[in-house]
Amino acid sequence: MQKAKIAGKVKCIKEANFAAVIKHGKIIKGNLIEKKESVYNDRGYQTLEKIYYKDESLISKSIFIYNEKGSLVEKQNYDGDGGPLYNCKFVYDNKGNQIEEQVYNNDGSLRVKYNNVYDDKGYQLESKWYQMEGRSYSEKNKYVYDSKGNQIELQFYNMDGKLIYKNKYVYDGKGNQIEKRFYDIKGTLSSTAGYKYTYDSRGNWITRLESEYDGKLLHYLEREIEYFD
Repeated sequence: MQKAKIAGKVKCIKEANFAAVIKHGKIIKGNLIEKKESVYNDRGYQTLEKIYYKDESLISKSIFIYNEKGSLVEKQNYDGDGGPLYNCKFVYDNKGNQIEEQVYNNDGSLRVKYNNVYDDKGYQLESKWYQMEGRSYSEKNKYVYDSKGNQIELQFYNMDGKLIYKNKYVYDGKGNQIEKRFYDIKGTLSSTAGYKYTYDSRGNWITRLESEYDGKLLHYLEREIEYFD
């Protein structure tokens, strides 16, 4: 389900992604990279997403469709001209866990399929995906969580079941990711990304600064959040 993980009843989030630069010793926004707009209903579920180029022309649009239980059953994806790109369909078990995602090309052919496994608390433990387009192979992700339900580790395995790499994550008290660590096939730390936030009066982040382990700045994100109340 595409339920917003933010405080309050959110109507719309407009996000702008800039290159981060240092000027006169201060971190500021550089060139605009792209924009994104996410629209939610009054139940907290995302219904629409639009991504724009820096000149504000539309790159793509996604429409989210739910059943009467509030479970996401279909995601329709279109290009900037409104032409169909691909469709995602979702299957659930009797506990409401999303156990399968099917991705279809615009000609109706199956592109890729994901199967998910959950624990008794509803946390996703594993995701296995299958490539269908003339190249039948599968790969797998495994997930680890902390006591608060934050995903603290992702493990990626190839089709032979060998661990290729893993990522570890650190969170702040609001549940926002503040650090991501990348480990290679030998388990050696290869790089780290860090995130710093500022928040609005409701505790939702409105700016996020992303940097690499060596201090190199990457992205400066800004969000405008519109609430129902």
